Amino acid sequence: MRVLHINTNIGGGAGAAAIRIHKALYESGVDSHILFLKGKPPKNLHNAHTLKEFMPSAFVYFLDKLNRLLNYRFQIGKQKCFFNSPRSLFRLHKLEFVKSFDIIQLHWVVKFVDIPSFFKKLNVPVVWTMHDMNPFSGGLHYLTDFSEKEYHNLEQKFRKIKSKAYSHAKIGVVSPSLWLLNEAKKSGTFSENSIFVNIKNPINLFKYSPGENSDTYTESLVLFVAEKSGDKRKGIEYLYKAVTLLEQDKMQFVVMGNPDINCPDYVKQIGFIKSKSQMVHWYRKAKVFVIPSIEDNLPNTVVESLSCGTPVVGFDVGGIKEMITDKKNGCLVPAKDHKQLADGIKYVLENYSELSKSAREFAEQNFSYSSISAQYKELYKQLLQ
Repeated sequence: MRVLHINTNIGGGAGAAAIRIHKALYESGVDSHILFLKGKPPKNLHNAHTLKEFMPSAFVYFLDKLNRLLNYRFQIGKQKCFFNSPRSLFRLHKLEFVKSFDIIQLHWVVKFVDIPSFFKKLNVPVVWTMHDMNPFSGGLHYLTDFSEKEYHNLEQKFRKIKSKAYSHAKIGVVSPSLWLLNEAKKSGTFSENSIFVNIKNPINLFKYSPGENSDTYTESLVLFVAEKSGDKRKGIEYLYKAVTLLEQDKMQFVVMGNPDINCPDYVKQIGFIKSKSQMVHWYRKAKVFVIPSIEDNLPNTVVESLSCGTPVVGFDVGGIKEMITDKKNGCLVPAKDHKQLADGIKYVLENYSELSKSAREFAEQNFSYSSISAQYKELYKQLLQ
């Protein structure tokens, strides 16, 4: 069975999740490949490709820039938000390489896959692993900071374009979280022929695992990780407020990600870290991982933290509430409640050993390569029947 994963960027949360799914399938014996528009795949990533292998680099660069300009025109005169058209100037369905696969698995494909032509011309079963709302919305990715009033007409127009494109396609709609899966079902964008499945994102449990660290800290380390720490959806402001209620002299608060200009002095910023081994180092060092997101799917950071045996404190939203069992592998608290967030941090620090063991057990039961690859292979069989 030949499977091709398609993702716009090699970086970011969706890129990381797509690579892990690809690796899990490859290691299980599937002839899995992955195609990116942007980024340079690491040499040890098997069957990884970029569009420049199949088109002249200058042409890819030109179309990518033009796609960005064409997409930006929809935001002229409106409140700026993360909103993307279903159209692209790339025609992936015309590539012989793409047509040679039994299954096409889409991930985060904004400005890469032209939805109308792709589903009309490509006669191959499609799996779409959703990393946000964009596959079934008109153009939005999350509701946070989305201006419904200004974008209403475009949102409806683009949703109709997608709905028409999907109408005769055989699609396996996959969501890592039940929350996003239910949102996709409620939208009515996908056709009745679609198969809706909840499959979590996998992780390498050997690399992301509990372990000893040579560093010794007198304070308990509280960790927050986000690619863009200042992103409103990630809710770091609630962590800042929670920290003011905690004994700061007995704890160390660390933020990993692109610097946040609003970060207070009592929180240490260590910047964006690309090295996986360094990330594991910090997860292992932390006594508690905090994810105060106000809207999220199935964050990689929570998967990574639990796999390293680090309990998690987060808000009762989206897919986060499916990953944290309150007082078992962390603490789940009401959204936007910084006081209970602080209480959750204190509880984890007081009960770390027991919660840490449960965190790792949860990861082993839910995120293993073997389990996730088996679920995907079962879906492929259904689509190929």
